Amino acid sequence: MKRSMTIPSVVLLLVVLSLIGCGGGSSPEDDGDEDKTESDESADGDLVVVDGDLVVVDGDEGPDGDEDPDDADADGDAPLPCEPDDTFCADDFSVQTCAEDGLSWGPAAPCAAGHYCEGGECQLQSCRPGAKECVGADAFHVCDERGAGWLPDADCEAGKSCWRGDCLDPEDLPDPAIEVTLVRPQPGQTVELSQGESLRVLVNAVMEGGAIQSVDLLIDDVAAASDEELPYEFDYVAPADAATGVTMVLAAKANGGDGRYNISEPAFVRVRNDPPVAAFTATLAGDRQVAVDASASSDRETAAEALEVRWDWENDGTFDTAWSAAKVATHTYGDYEAYVIGLEVRDGVGQKDATTREVSFSDIRYVGGEVAADETWYGVIVVTGTIHVPAGVTLAVAAGTQVLFVFQDTQPADEIGDYSLNVDGGLDVQGAEDAPVLFSSYGADHREGGGWGAIRLAGTAANLANAVIEYGDGCIDIVTGATLERVEVRSCRQWGLRLSGGTTSLTRVASRGNGGDGALLTGSAYEATFSYVEFNDNGGNGLTLLSQGGGLSLTMSDSTLRRNAGDGFNATGMSAIAVDYCHFGDNSGNGVELAGTVSGSLTYSNISFNGREGFFLRPKDNLIPSVGINNNNIFSNAVEASFQIEEADTSAVLTWSGAACCGAYRVSEPWTAPDGGAILYTRVTYDENDYGSYNYITGGVLRGSDTGAALWSASYDCSNCWVDLADANAASISVYVYDSGWGDTQSIRADTTLYGVSRGDDIALTALSLSGGVIDVRSNWWAGSLDPSSLISEYPVGLIDYSAFTGSAYVVGPR
Repeated sequence: MKRSMTIPSVVLLLVVLSLIGCGGGSSPEDDGDEDKTESDESADGDLVVVDGDLVVVDGDEGPDGDEDPDDADADGDAPLPCEPDDTFCADDFSVQTCAEDGLSWGPAAPCAAGHYCEGGECQLQSCRPGAKECVGADAFHVCDERGAGWLPDADCEAGKSCWRGDCLDPEDLPDPAIEVTLVRPQPGQTVELSQGESLRVLVNAVMEGGAIQSVDLLIDDVAAASDEELPYEFDYVAPADAATGVTMVLAAKANGGDGRYNISEPAFVRVRNDPPVAAFTATLAGDRQVAVDASASSDRETAAEALEVRWDWENDGTFDTAWSAAKVATHTYGDYEAYVIGLEVRDGVGQKDATTREVSFSDIRYVGGEVAADETWYGVIVVTGTIHVPAGVTLAVAAGTQVLFVFQDTQPADEIGDYSLNVDGGLDVQGAEDAPVLFSSYGADHREGGGWGAIRLAGTAANLANAVIEYGDGCIDIVTGATLERVEVRSCRQWGLRLSGGTTSLTRVASRGNGGDGALLTGSAYEATFSYVEFNDNGGNGLTLLSQGGGLSLTMSDSTLRRNAGDGFNATGMSAIAVDYCHFGDNSGNGVELAGTVSGSLTYSNISFNGREGFFLRPKDNLIPSVGINNNNIFSNAVEASFQIEEADTSAVLTWSGAACCGAYRVSEPWTAPDGGAILYTRVTYDENDYGSYNYITGGVLRGSDTGAALWSASYDCSNCWVDLADANAASISVYVYDSGWGDTQSIRADTTLYGVSRGDDIALTALSLSGGVIDVRSNWWAGSLDPSSLISEYPVGLIDYSAFTGSAYVVGPR
């Protein structure tokens, strides 16, 4: 804190002489410390010369006015008055800021995890508080309680040796014959958990010349759990009372009996609980009525539906509603003025955030039908019928405009709004960062996906910047290309974005919370370029690429595909991809699934903590992907399960031969995959003896023995044809012949079946081929020093080239 005054240099000499003459205000009889008046107190300070000026500075301050971090009052509180925006360390890990009036300090704000407070600023810790390290063979040092640095070195007692910061007697040192390694999380990795959140821990432990008796999970050197059987797995739950920001040391101790043991290199668990982020829309809902919707509010730890909100209709500091988990509300005002609405959001541990929005009842238009000539929308646009922008016409939408679709459900009556915006001409949406354009539902009802149709872009030019599109059926349907920048698409019934042609560029586009895929690319022969996109929290895949006919090209960089109910990224068919610096994580399915003739590269990305494999590579139409998967970090996947590929001889069961006649099915015995496995592919030979050219006869594969559930059929001879059942999720199949005519002798047999057995291991990659080949998966970081072969399931053996793997993680993910 700085309280100083500057005296012009022209009076410097006079002031100094005056001070000398009066002796600084002390009489010869006293020592200058007693009997001070109030005015004497206020005049106390040091005189220093700064840049030719005489400066009077309070006690412990230097010439620059920077506050000594210890310059608190007798109670340890920050001194008052203070300079606005000055900062003060409230304690070792939080900082206070001086209020604008200079008469009070704001609440203590905690420093970010891994930081401490010094000199009124949060500083990055140089070591973990309390951590110990060996300094040579028989000495150690300890990190201070703030993490600011290491305390002086200390020697071990005579006869003891230092091991990982502890001084041990020779008989207490770990046994090098025991090898114990953390597989998930990785050694040195820091995992962030909120209170009550769980982490699956997987440990690898072996003992040369003996057997492991048990493995203990250590949290801060204390055994939290023990496992005596392979695989050594633990579910660690962060304590509900754990302090936010604390970092705990996680390690595994393998016990070999007779006191023999070893301890793994540690990982770290940081307890994190971020404040919520308040966000809402305020839209017209009727005469002087506004609908507010805080569904866009979010929190890293608390589920969106559990966040609580309250509203201040006039933003006067007094909240007009109680805390509630309901995010949508309405309010009717007494007149047509403009109002500022306040929102406060509270998470599961009581942390809060607030924001405001202005609402106005002026500039309201009701529109529907065809846009006859170029025009610009502004204010509030209430859509009462499908809008059509014909070829040769451009519709512009000004910053801050709200386009609200009235719900009408008649064509057909399917509980989905009928009205859309169909553009065969041009669309120019130019929102601003502080005034985005909003496309949404009108009123408080139908604040969910399907409240209206979609924005269909099939014209010559479509540009959308700084916009929010929500609650549509499928929100944006791009047929002939578009450019989107800083656009958020959310809460749509189906996909957030669908592309089927043209050249499209997405920059800083988010598609989240949709019922289907975040983005769906179909069709052929077009290019899409994505940078800094986020496809998160969707009900399907984050991104699906389904090429039909080839020529579809995707370039994607610096993007995040997380927490989707399906895969992070799923690409099938003839397409080319160039993906780098992305993050595919925490998806319920695979991080990345590639099927068929997908070519290109996927590099410098992070693939981790997915429910199933990090990568699942499989054939489509007998062809396998040729994507180079290199220089990635692939770890801690298969959180829920993964596939071990198995082969079975099914020729004795899946076979039928004889005369099929008269519209009847001839069906083999069913074959069920062992161990609850899922059938992926089966190899079929079908010999058809048709008596004409009318294709009276078909052979095929059924789900179980259900003749109404054919998974594949053929009306032609087929020898050793591989049938793709990977998407069928079938546990049991049979083969059949059907003849709608008089019949003749037919035969069908499935001699080899491939199936996947669910495993709980950390399988990073599953791949299979039906026609040989090699897939390039070189130079990745898999699991530290572990042999990557234990993390790969392949058929046939040798399909994956994982050579040149590295023992150090890459710097990957969005830059």
